[in-house]
Amino acid sequence: MQKLADERRGAPRHFLHLWTVSRRHGSTVREKVIVADLSTGGFKMRSAVDFALHGSVFLELTSDILAQATVVRKHAMLPEYGARFVQPLTQVIVDRVVAKSE
Repeated sequence: MQKLADERRGAPRHFLHLWTVSRRHGSTVREKVIVADLSTGGFKMRSAVDFALHGSVFLELTSDILAQATVVRKHAMLPEYGARFVQPLTQVIVDRVVAKSE
C-alpha cells in the first residue's frame, strides 16, 4: 500500500500567519505571509509578494526572534515558495511558535 505524502513526513505540518522582513529596492519591507509548513530546517509560504529565488528573507517567529532563510524553491504558477533556514531552528522554538499561533 502506498503512503500519502503527509504520512511520509518526519514532522507534522503547521499552518501559521507570520511576517517576513526582506529588502526590496533598498528598503526594508515587512509582509504578512501564510506559512504552510514550518519545521526546524525551513518552511513553505504563500505570499502576494514576489520573492526572488535564492534571495534572503527573515521570518518573524516571535516579537524577538527573526530567523534568516534563503528562498530555495519558487512555484511556477502559484505564489508559493520554499525556504531553508540559514541556521536550523530548535524544536523548542518551532513548538513555541506553533503553540502561540493556536
